[in-house]
Order: sequence, then C-alpha cells, then structure tokens
Amino acid sequence: MTEAPYAELGTALRRCRRLAGLSLRVLARRLGLRAHSALSDYEHGRRLPPEDLLYRYERVFPEHAATLRRKWQEALAARADGESATDAAPAGPVESPPAGPRPAQLPADLADFVGRADDLAVLSAAAARTPAVLVVSGPPGVGKTSLAVHLAHLLAPGFPDGQLFVDLRGADERPVAPAVALGQWLRALGVADAVARNGDAELAGWYRSLLAGRRMLVLVDNAATEAQVRPLLPGSAEVLVIVTSRNPLMGLDGTLHHPVGPLSEQDATALLGEIVGAARIAAEPAAATEIARHCAGLPLATRITGRRLAAWSGWRLRDCAEALADRHQRLDWLAGGDRAVRSTFDMSYRILPADARRLFRRLALLPVPECTIPAAAALTRTVPSVAERLLHSVEQAGMVQPGTAPGRYRIHDLLALYARERLIAEEGPDQRRGAEEDLLGWLLGTTAEMAARLALDETDGGAPPNGRRRTVNHANHASQQQAIQWLEAERAAILGGVRRAAALNRADLVHPLVSLLPWFYDLRCHWRDLRELARTALGLARRQGAAVPTAAALNALALAWYQLRRPAAALRCAGEAVRVARGAGTVEEAWALDRMGMALSELGRYARAATVLRRAVALAHEYGDWWEEAAALNHLGHVLIRADGSAQALREYGRALRIFQALGSTGSEAMTRVGLGRALTHTGRTVDAIDQHHAAIRLFTEVDDGWGAAYARHELAIAVRGIGRLHDAANLLDQAAAAFGALGDRRHEAASRRALDDLAALTGAGGGWPG
Repeated sequence: MTEAPYAELGTALRRCRRLAGLSLRVLARRLGLRAHSALSDYEHGRRLPPEDLLYRYERVFPEHAATLRRKWQEALAARADGESATDAAPAGPVESPPAGPRPAQLPADLADFVGRADDLAVLSAAAARTPAVLVVSGPPGVGKTSLAVHLAHLLAPGFPDGQLFVDLRGADERPVAPAVALGQWLRALGVADAVARNGDAELAGWYRSLLAGRRMLVLVDNAATEAQVRPLLPGSAEVLVIVTSRNPLMGLDGTLHHPVGPLSEQDATALLGEIVGAARIAAEPAAATEIARHCAGLPLATRITGRRLAAWSGWRLRDCAEALADRHQRLDWLAGGDRAVRSTFDMSYRILPADARRLFRRLALLPVPECTIPAAAALTRTVPSVAERLLHSVEQAGMVQPGTAPGRYRIHDLLALYARERLIAEEGPDQRRGAEEDLLGWLLGTTAEMAARLALDETDGGAPPNGRRRTVNHANHASQQQAIQWLEAERAAILGGVRRAAALNRADLVHPLVSLLPWFYDLRCHWRDLRELARTALGLARRQGAAVPTAAALNALALAWYQLRRPAAALRCAGEAVRVARGAGTVEEAWALDRMGMALSELGRYARAATVLRRAVALAHEYGDWWEEAAALNHLGHVLIRADGSAQALREYGRALRIFQALGSTGSEAMTRVGLGRALTHTGRTVDAIDQHHAAIRLFTEVDDGWGAAYARHELAIAVRGIGRLHDAANLLDQAAAAFGALGDRRHEAASRRALDDLAALTGAGGGWPG
C-alpha cells in the first residue's frame, strides 16, 4: 500500500489544528493525551491513528468530523487491501484517560430557551481557552442557571469523558459544603467510600487526581462565595468549569467573570411567545410588549407570567398587562406553582446582615434605580467606608449590580419593588421620612454646592465695575470641571430628588436650585431639565404663597421656553414674573424684563423688545445687580442688530463687555465678544470682528464651554466668508455643526449645516466642503 491515504489524512489533521491555532502540546491536552509526540507521526502520514483517538479528534473539531472520518476510512480500506496491520499500528500505546464511569449529570436544557446570543458568543469563545473557568453572575431570577445549562449542553460534545453538576444552594441559609459536593462527584466517578468526613483537602486531591487527563465539563450552580468554589476547581487544563452565582466572585483568579443582565424587550417577548404561542402574541403585540416590560427582562418573571397565561387560554394578554401595571400588586401576581419572584428575592434578603438589609430596603427611596457610595452613606447615616462595605454585601447577595461607573450600583426594577415592600413592612413612617430627607438633603445640597461653583464664576463681584479683570485660577477651573462631571452624572437623580422634595414641601432644598442650576443647564443645553425644575419649583412656590420664589421659578421657566423655541410661552411666563416680582419688590423683576425682551425679539417685535430691555438695564442698575445689567445690555445689542441698529449695538456691547471684564465673568465676556464681532461685521469692520471672535473662542475654551465655542466659530465663519476666505469658513462651519450635534442642539446644528450648504452652492463646491 502507498502512504497516500495516510498522508491525506495527516494533511487534514494538521490543517484542522492550524486553523484552530493550536500547538501540538495544547492539542494533546484537548485529546486527553499526556504526550504529544505521536501526533506529529499522524500529521505526517507515518502512522494511522486508532479509532478511539479519531473519535476524540472529531469531538475537538466537529466542523471537520465528516472529512476526517472519510479519510480515515479510506486509509483503513487501503490497509485491508494488502498492507500488514502492523504498518498502521502505533509504535507505542496511545494514552487514554483513566478508566471509570462517564457521568452525565447536566440538568435538562430548556426547550424554550431564547436570546442570549451575545452572552453565548463571549462564553463559548472563553471556553475554547485552557484552562477555562467561567463565572456567570447576576441578580436572582435573571436566568443564570438557564444560560449556563444551555451553554453546557452546546459544549458537551467537546467533553466526551462526562459532565458533573452540583447545586450549591448559595442563597440558602445553609449552603452546600464543598466536601458534600466533592463526595457526590467522587461517588459518581466510581469512588464508593467518598464521604464528607474525609475533609475538603483529601476529597479535593482525590477529585483532581481522577479528573487529570480527562476532557470533562463541570457545572457548579448557585455558588455563595469564592471559598465554596475553590475546592471544586480541578487541576486539569482539559476540564471546563462553569460557575453561576448571585455574587460576582471577583476573588476567583484566572477566571472569566461574565455578568448577565435582563433579557431585551424583544427577547422577553419572544420567550413569552414560546410559552403562550405565537398566535396570541401576534393577536395582541402591544400587550405582549407591555407584559415583557412589566416583567423587567427577568426570565423567571416572564416564564411565570407565560405559564399563567397558557393555563388561562381564554384570558386576553391586555388583561394580564393591566394586572401587572399595578406596581403594588405586581410581585403578588408573579407567582405560580412552587415558583415566585418574591420568594426568590427573599432567599437573598434573608442571608444579608441586618445593617445591609436596612440599606437594601432603603434603596427604594432613591429617585433613580442607581446608588452611589455617598448616597448609601446618607441613607444609613454612616461614613462612606462603612456604606461601601454594606453595598458590597448587598452586591454579593445579587441584590445590586455594578452600575454605569465605578462606585455606582444599579438595582433591578422588580428588586426595587421588593425593597419598597420590605421598607414599608419593617420601618415606620417616621423612619422612612427621616431616611428620605437625609438622602434628599445630601443630594440636593451637593447639587447646590456643585452648581454654585459654576454660577459664582459668572455672578460674583457685588461691587460696581472697576475696570480690572480677574486672572484665571486654574485650581478653580479644575473644581468647575469636577462640578460639571458630578452634575452630569446625577442629572436624572437631581430631577427625581427635586420632585420628591417638592412633594415633601422641602422648599429649602428646591428653591436655591432655581437660581443655581440654570448655569449648568445652559452650559450643556439641558433645557428640558430646566423646564421640569422650574415647573416643579413653581408648583411648590404657589402652594406656599411665596412671591419671590414664584417669580424666580417663572423666570427660569421663561428662559427654558425661550431656549426651546417657544417664545410666546416664554413671553407669558416673563409677563407673569414681572407682575409678581414688582409686587414683591425684588430684582427678579429686572430678570423678568430681560426674559420678556428676549421673547419679544424672537417674535420680531424689536422696538418693544428694545424698550423692555432698556428698562431691565436700568432696574438691574438700581438693584446693584451688575451681572444682570450687563446681560440685559448684551441682549439689547442682539435686538439692535436685528433692528438694523448695529452702530448703537456696538455701544451697548461695549458697556456690557466692560462690566463682565470687571466682574471676571469669563463665559459672559466671551458671549459679549461674539455679539460685538457680529455688530462689527455688520458695520463693515470685518478684521476687527475676526479678532473679537478669536478672542471669544479662546475664552470659551478656557471655561470649557463647548456650545459657546461652536457659536463663536459659526459667527467667525460668517466674518471670514465676507473677506473671501471660503475654505476657512467651510471648516469653521463644519466644526460648529459637529459640536452642536454632539451637544444635541439640532437647531444650531441645522443652521451651521445650512450655512455650509449655502457656501457650497455659492462656490459650486457641491459636496466638497470642507476638504
């Protein structure tokens, strides 16, 4: 016989290994061999592998199994035609794993398993590496076990020597001891006298010895701690271990830690359809989506709901959705047979220490489903280090998960409902009110402190302007950046906290924010946030009959409406603010007149706007509010440009600029320079206008005002276009549009894009700007 059939098989074996990126040594481990020297002979066609080894090759390379089997059979047939059987016999025996039972302990896979494609891809890729220990973690009911069992069944063909399984009952008050689990496994592997009294160390050594050289899969479900898992980890690189736990088990080294989140709304709806039938989902798709949303992506909740619906075939999905919509009864409804979402949560809650249980139930008081360490400290009246320890305990029980950034933890929607149940059951109204007020005091007090860092840069300086400009304080700049980052991270929590404080009539926490937060909202263009803050504060002020806070809230609301392109609504709010403020004798009247002038200008009523703004300037001067005086002068300049009074505008901008420089209000000075530059362009002094815009860009950059810098670039583009620098104009407009777009300001982004298109049409550049 020729060596061709052997050679063809050898080439196929070598190609499989190289495509998988495996060395001979690693492949030997995958095949369950202690040495790899014989593999080289097989790949070079010098010997024919025995059938039991071919079977292992097929398990390692299932996608090539048919080709390998065909070529092996061809070689076997050639040997039978005349070659001595000894030619194909290996020079030495192929080492096999130790003899013994091949346990197959995996629980049944779920027939209706859906989704999790991304999770399965990550975990399958990690399972291909050796050694592989995969930790699948997540909150109770999120489907960790279902995912792990499904994954194990997918991977089982690659582990022909068997599969072991144990439920460590980590959420029970008395979890399964490692020695008990090891004893069960050893008996399954044929060791009759393996019992718990042998001790962890002896049993673990025995277990590792039996698994050495075997290709096995071990599934450890519902682990409590790292200490419970470590004795169950084999020493063999050929064994894949999958662990599920509510605890992330970050103390286990050399493992892939994979957190599992809720199902997507689409996958949860698909799971519901697998249970109740596609026809019912198709008949009421909106109700099916609503049910999935109420189950919050928890497979446990979705399965319970689906089985109840399947049992009640005459019940509409809409009826089910309406029942689940009641937050106070939802957990009652999510129970069926011996399974209930609440009892699953109970298991984790009971094992928490008393102080961690108190923190967990008080998480229901959070205005958003995310908790920081300082918030936890406020809820429990502890120092941050203690609060961090308590949060870690709650995380280990699977009741919170890592949030959007380090030091932040999120709580699942259904767990938040459960926390509220425990809070009402275990703490009285006075305790609940006290804890919530502690939280709101910290949240809104810190908000005021952070917002003040931005407002003070613009409004400090109570003395009349003296012509001296303050120098830049870099330490203060860093403090402002920290404030901006904090306010951005807590945006949703702030508004939620304002709503709760208003409901509790805590005006002392709400009203200061009306004058402080607009500086931050202006910097980041969060005008809808300002509208909500103003509306909430206005309702509280009116309930309390407080005139000055009412005027301030109306002014804030007028500004929000103006920026949201609703000038008529802004005018109504500003008009009411004028009446209220005038009756109270407060500087808020000057601010209200300023807002009124801005709205009138937007409505095209320039003469009336100029009259109102001049009154705002005079009134602000009477009250000694130098910043508002300059702001009204600045707005007056805008109106005068629109009314073809650019020469007059230059004078008003100059007055505003001197005041802002004296106050050291860098951002406001920059905005005034943009207006001044526009007025200079209108009067034909383009070179001077360009200088003003460049100065504005430098100042906006200094205070990290991205919107202002974009606005200045847009106006600079208009100026340089007037002197023929078309390419520069195009680049500036493109930069401005991109910056506006990143900030979500679609109105100004569109304006810059239109100007860019106009420039392209003018020059015939088509789609070539910029370039």
